[in-house]
Amino acid sequence: MTHPDLAIIGGTSLIGSGFAAGAVLRRVRAGGAVVPVHAGSAAWLLSRHGVGRHVPPHRIDHAANLSALKKLGVRRVLAVCSVGSLHRSITPRHYLVPDDFLSLWCPPATVVAEGAIHVTPVLDAELCAALCGGVRRKRLPLVDHGVYAQTAGPRLETAAEIRFLAGFADVVGMTLASEAAVAAELGLRYAALCVVDNFANGIVQKPLTLEAIQASARRKAAQVLGILDSVLARL
Repeated sequence: MTHPDLAIIGGTSLIGSGFAAGAVLRRVRAGGAVVPVHAGSAAWLLSRHGVGRHVPPHRIDHAANLSALKKLGVRRVLAVCSVGSLHRSITPRHYLVPDDFLSLWCPPATVVAEGAIHVTPVLDAELCAALCGGVRRKRLPLVDHGVYAQTAGPRLETAAEIRFLAGFADVVGMTLASEAAVAAELGLRYAALCVVDNFANGIVQKPLTLEAIQASARRKAAQVLGILDSVLARL
């Protein structure tokens, strides 16, 4: 393995892609759960929605996922997140690397069983820069900073919710903030590549459907893998 201290967290398409060809499945016990993690040729690979089944976003055990990676010796995490754009200027052609996030309504994601722990979540500047460089080398449209808003899911957001969020953030999704918070608790460096797969509900007149979001993700899969390959070659 080229980077035994590096993990990539993505959706279900990551494990089924050529990027994971030859990866060996490991099952790691962490936090009372068994987490499937693939040992890829370049990094550890973790599908946040599970392997062989689909775990919806509101049921993902972020504490177990990140704890399993730490148990394997991971110190750096690159995440790939599908998002909706909150502004017409950020189109489904774009990639965005956030430098901040907000999560006001989601249940807490923590590795702490009792008592209190207060960490200041942060997205790692060096890893963010590496992701931006990967997008630029592929000559793809990039927004090199911005705010990610996390909603609880699993439903998509209402138009009213999107109007509210657009005053404070640039893209919306259901996982990044929880992952980043747990990573901070565990002392892991974390950054994310946001793949803009759609305009959020109400931003444009065209109705938003899950089928359209999934189709966009499939179309961009090869681009995402190319970006990751470029990043890994320079880390």
